[in-house]
Amino acid sequence: MTLDLKKVNGELFNLYFECIKKLKTENKDDLKKLIDKGCTNLLLLKCTERYAKAKIKILFVGQETQSYIAMDNEEKEAIWGSLDKVKELEHITMISEEDYVKKYQDDEYEKYLSKPRNSNFQKFVKNIERELHLEGSSMITNVFKCAQDPKFKEGGKKLRSSKFAPDDEVVKIILKCFGCLLKEEIKILKPDYIIFLSGPKYVDCVRKQLNSTDVASFNNSHCISSEDPIKKENFVNSEFKDIKSYYTYHPRFLKKEKIDEKVKKIIVSLIKKK
Repeated sequence: MTLDLKKVNGELFNLYFECIKKLKTENKDDLKKLIDKGCTNLLLLKCTERYAKAKIKILFVGQETQSYIAMDNEEKEAIWGSLDKVKELEHITMISEEDYVKKYQDDEYEKYLSKPRNSNFQKFVKNIERELHLEGSSMITNVFKCAQDPKFKEGGKKLRSSKFAPDDEVVKIILKCFGCLLKEEIKILKPDYIIFLSGPKYVDCVRKQLNSTDVASFNNSHCISSEDPIKKENFVNSEFKDIKSYYTYHPRFLKKEKIDEKVKKIIVSLIKKK
């Protein structure tokens, strides 16, 4: 099914606009905490023409949004001067909601998609696209809309070993302020497949965002292992019942365990069966 590109991006824009407007008015204290704790700017999706026209639509879901999506150093220096004092998310307080969404939805997301794909995550996605002859046709989002600069952390149990994983307090705020976005993105983008590349430690956060009644088998997703690294998820909510969804580790871990090729082949074969 071909999506109406203008309609889809309009719906995404309105979704993010209202979320940021609420963040800057009703949730000002939460925003201040996110800024003080060194959180990055937000990953705001813009549907591409290739995705809209793709016969098979795949949404990949990663962990948290690191600063690869944010402004480059020249832009930061132009706004703040010294990079040592930069707190990325502070940019949200300096411009209007409309300008912020335009900046990160139009400019930064497109820059991200057009950059050379050198990270484990990006290479993994690119390889799957190539195997399916769908180069550049998938969409990428994350469980968390922002990450946390490690130099601003004050302890707290981390979700994983990555230095960018948010601490407990930040996770609670992210789920409170941005917890509706993943579910709404799925509704708007209407993927045929969702591939969660976020690992078992993010299952609870995904469940909270999609509501526990929406996912039948997330309770068992913690059981993925190097020997059995991928699980099928069964959406029971009527809105998502036709979406095929799979859960596996982050590509960084897959490569470390030398099972990235194995999992890639499984995903490709599952999609090719359709």
